[in-house]
Amino acid sequence: MKKWTIQVTYDANNEDGKKFRARTVFQTEAENIGQAYKTADEAFKGRDDVKLGAIISGHHMMMP
Repeated sequence: MKKWTIQVTYDANNEDGKKFRARTVFQTEAENIGQAYKTADEAFKGRDDVKLGAIISGHHMMMP
């Protein structure tokens, strides 16, 4: 199993209730990139505001 970090963009609200697009990372372990994306898809199942982005090997707190 390899470690992967995937960029995730989603809808969030600021303190005033105004909507904005936020970014975070999703960390997973999988045999390959395809399986890593599949795991992320399942983790965010039912959320139509989530978009998966870039993927890099290893676990990172943020995308470089």
